[in-house]
Amino acid sequence: QLKQKMEEKLDKTFEKFEALHYKQQLVSGMNYFVKIHIGNEEFVHARIYKPLFDAGELTSIKGSLALADEIEYF
Repeated sequence: QLKQKMEEKLDKTFEKFEALHYKQQLVSGMNYFVKIHIGNEEFVHARIYKPLFDAGELTSIKGSLALADEIEYF
């Protein structure tokens, strides 16, 4: 479901979907910033918010990134 939402937001089909690294930020729940390999040498960063007592949801995504691009707040 998360992969499908990301593909729709970027209007792209991912060849691969592998989370490589993540950072987290405690807010009124938890923000997860995840680097995801989507095929070839292409990566996206996803921000996923998880409320304290609920399931997480995709809140933002950045596309067309390289492996060397640092994960940071967006």
